[in-house]
Amino acid sequence: TSARAEATVWDPKLLQAVQERLAHYVGPMARILVQRAAQQATSPAALYRHLAEHLSTAQEKSRFLRDSGLSA
Repeated sequence: TSARAEATVWDPKLLQAVQERLAHYVGPMARILVQRAAQQATSPAALYRHLAEHLSTAQEKSRFLRDSGLSA
């Protein structure tokens, strides 16, 4: 089975919300980062954690995860 066949199907509204939240930190790059992360992540928590790795400081990562309903 190929990785493409096992890809997670994401709700476009969720991805849009994640993109908007991430854009507060990284600007327009958020769209590309979310698209790439969505191809790899298998759950919303994994998606947020993957995206948090693109943030510059531990404080930003912690705030992004907390605002997303996760603990850092």
